[in-house]
Amino acid sequence: PLLDSIPTQIPILIAVAVGKTLSKYIKNGLKYKWPNDILIDEKKIAGILVESIMTSHSSKIKKIIIGIGINLENYPYLSSDAIKATSIY
Repeated sequence: PLLDSIPTQIPILIAVAVGKTLSKYIKNGLKYKWPNDILIDEKKIAGILVESIMTSHSSKIKKIIIGIGINLENYPYLSSDAIKATSIY
């Protein structure tokens, strides 16, 4: 019931929770790139992936899988100029 009523809001709720946690360690520059990225000084520090599994006989959500990646010490080099990455370190 709850999963069926707010599936589009789940990534946003998770992003806010991760952002609030990160803000305890990083005081300035935290921004969101909705719906699934968290930036520090315009650099990506965290990403969220939300997948849902539907029931086979209807369009109701059976399960939601949430993946959260936070760059703690290292971060990937992104060849794209679109967005840079950073870490908490």
